[in-house]
Parts: sequence; structure tokens; C-alpha cells
Amino acid sequence: MKKIGAIANIRTGFQIREAVRHINDGSHRLIQVRDFDELGILHQDDCIRFHPYSSGPVETRNIKALERQLVTVGDVLFLAKGTRCFAWAMTEEMPNTLVAGFFLVLQVKRRAVQPEYLAWWLNQPRTQTELERRRMGTHIRTVRKSELGDLEVEIPPLEVQKRISRLSQLRLREMVLSRRLAAERARLVEAVCLKAATRNEED
Repeated sequence: MKKIGAIANIRTGFQIREAVRHINDGSHRLIQVRDFDELGILHQDDCIRFHPYSSGPVETRNIKALERQLVTVGDVLFLAKGTRCFAWAMTEEMPNTLVAGFFLVLQVKRRAVQPEYLAWWLNQPRTQTELERRRMGTHIRTVRKSELGDLEVEIPPLEVQKRISRLSQLRLREMVLSRRLAAERARLVEAVCLKAATRNEED
């Protein structure tokens, strides 16, 4: 077992002090809680564009600070505040993208740990139970950075991690397909019922 703080650097997401609105020519994209569905899947197309600073486009003096905040492939996003907590591993490039301050960003610093596996571990019921125990606050429940860093993770061989990650992705895809099929079936049943009701009215 290894503590997360020993295998990953943890930082907070980008802190925003005012309401964010979409700007068509915004210099950056922002990942927010609402961009994830009920299964915890990120929908990139839903992410808004905005200027990180209310004054407008990023000034030269702020570029380096912002670059350190950008999310990259391999980062694990962990929702630390709110009614639920979950993790998502970034597997696709999203240039000039920031993540909101409700998230903690984990950057794995050991090759022996796969980000997708770490996200999978954080989403497991047993881990979720432990995280719930560590959450603080009454109005907005929060997992502090120090508490997350102190959480222990089982680290199997890398090949085992990869197999687990692949199986997890297949299961997630199956769940997505099942939801789509259920939605299509519901629409079909509603259409048949509506047609039957209309036919009775005509009779």
C-alpha cells in the first residue's frame, strides 16, 4: 500500500472569484462539475470557453502561472467538494483547459502507477466509503488535500493495473450503451402507447 501523497503531486483547481459565462472567443476552456454525467464521464464539448481573468485575455505576466494550472493527459481530476466525489483520468488532450476549484488535480510522479488505475481505485465503493469518512464540513462537504494525500492505495504490478483499467473502460462503455438502449426502448414504448391512445380517440 502507498499513500497517494507519495505517488502523486496534488494541487487545487483554478480558483474563480466570480460567476463564469461562456465567451465564444475565450482563450481557455473550463472543466466544471456540470460537464460530467451521472456515470462520472466527462463531456468535453460541454466545457465553456472563457477568459481566466475578468480583465480579458491573459496578460504576459500571468501566462506562466496559468500554464502550471493547465490540465494534461495523465492528470487525474478528483471532485473534492459537493454531494459526491469521484475521479476521472485525462486520456485525451484538451489544449488550454483549466479545471474548476472544486476539483483536486493529481499528477502521478511514479511510472509504476497508471493514472487510469488510480482513478479507478478512487471510484471503488470501499475507497468511496473511506473518503466519505474523511469529508469535512456541513454545507459543502469537502475532502481536503491533506486527507486525500494520506489515503492509501493498493499498487499491483503495472500490467495488472492496465488490465484493470481496460476492463473498467469496457464496463463503462457497456453501461453507456445500456442507458442509450433503455432510452430508445422508452421512446419506442411511448410512441406505441401514444399511437394506441390516438387511435382510440379516433374510434
